[in-house]
Amino acid sequence: MSGESPAAWKLGGTTASTRSTFKVEVPYFGPLKAHEVHQNNAQLYRTDFIAPVVEPEILICLSEDIPPGDVALTPESLFAKLAWVALGLELPDTCLGNAAEAGVNWLVADRCAAGALIVGEQLPVEQLSELENHGVELTFDDAVVSTAPAGSIIGGVLSAGVAALSEFASHGITLNKNQIIATGGLCPAVALPDKTTDVRACLGPNETGFRFVV
Repeated sequence: MSGESPAAWKLGGTTASTRSTFKVEVPYFGPLKAHEVHQNNAQLYRTDFIAPVVEPEILICLSEDIPPGDVALTPESLFAKLAWVALGLELPDTCLGNAAEAGVNWLVADRCAAGALIVGEQLPVEQLSELENHGVELTFDDAVVSTAPAGSIIGGVLSAGVAALSEFASHGITLNKNQIIATGGLCPAVALPDKTTDVRACLGPNETGFRFVV
């Protein structure tokens, strides 16, 4: 990170598939730099990536700092520390090739395959449960490429967040006000195509997207 404060954090190991793939029982995490975080309907360029894939995620944003000593967090107390929630699109991208074969330690060393994060409309925190109770649909140029029912995040977003914060604390990391946390892929990630594509995710009435320019 070269001394930069992360603009966002991405979590892995919050779904059954990532825990199985990387043989972990707790979340792992990686930081994203400010220039890697984009607003809804941004344009992203193929030349800025190695081998990007895309997946929808629920995002939470902190309303206050959470230092390592704040170890008594519960889902309810984490909820009280949120400024807003959103539907996002995360683009894992890594030079590792086969990240599963390389293993979780190499993945974390590569910032957990940090590539880019698209931040959708900021919603009141009270809408988190509504977001979690909808299935998700990912489309390329209006063609559905990946779907999943509700409930992908183990224990729900808040419980996964508390488990991740325990891992942050074990490494002495303070999470800062206004940092965004991408809480894990809601449906199977899909490789981005080698052509200019409109990418969108739908979660109930909420929609987030970007244009991938080749």
